[in-house]
Amino acid sequence: MIKDLFFSSQNRWLWGGMLILTILFVILQKKTALSNKVSDSEEPLLADTMIPLGYALLPLQLENIDSLASLIGAFGLIDLYGQQEDKVELLASRIKILQAPLNPHQYAVLVPQPLSRNIMLHGGPYWGTVLNRSENTSWPKSSKKVLGTEALSQETPREHLEIPPKNSSKKTNRKVKSKSFSTTPRKYLTSTPVEIEYHSGSPNRAH
Repeated sequence: MIKDLFFSSQNRWLWGGMLILTILFVILQKKTALSNKVSDSEEPLLADTMIPLGYALLPLQLENIDSLASLIGAFGLIDLYGQQEDKVELLASRIKILQAPLNPHQYAVLVPQPLSRNIMLHGGPYWGTVLNRSENTSWPKSSKKVLGTEALSQETPREHLEIPPKNSSKKTNRKVKSKSFSTTPRKYLTSTPVEIEYHSGSPNRAH
C-alpha cells in the first residue's frame, strides 16, 4: 500500500516537484545568511571618516535649508551668510555643504578649522546661497549697452564722427589785421597834381 503510494505514476511528479522546491528553499536560505554576515561585518560609511586633514565638518541649521535641500540634494557649494542685529555679512565663500547620511534633514558645512571657530562665535542665524559646482563655468558676458547708450566698442558710421583738425589741440590767439581799403575808385586817383582855374563860368581842368 505504501509502496503504491510513493511509486505510483500519478504521485511521482508530485513528490519530484516537492523535492525540487525544498532544495531551492535551502539554497536561498544559505545565500540570505551569507549576505547578512557580510553586511554585519562591513562598517557603515560615515561622514566623519571622509573629513580632510585640517578641515572640520560643522553642522549648521540654515534658515533657508528647505529651499537649499530642494536645489542641491545631498551635496552642494554655497556662500554662507550670518546676521547680527541688522547687518548681514559673508562668513565663508564657496564652501561645501553635505547632507547627513543618518538624518536627511540635517546638513553640515566643510570648512577649515580656524574658520569653523569664527562661524561658531558668530552665533547665527545663518543663510546659504547656492553656487555652481563646476569651476570651468564661464561668467556671463556683460551687456555692452548702459542706460540706452551704445558701447564705444560698437562701430559708428563715419558720417557721424566729428574728426578734429590736426592742430586742434593748439589754440591760436592771433589777431587778424584788417586791411583798409579806399572807397575812392582807382580811376579817379592820379599822381600828377591838378590845377583848377575858376572863372565865372564852369571850371576848366588844366593838365
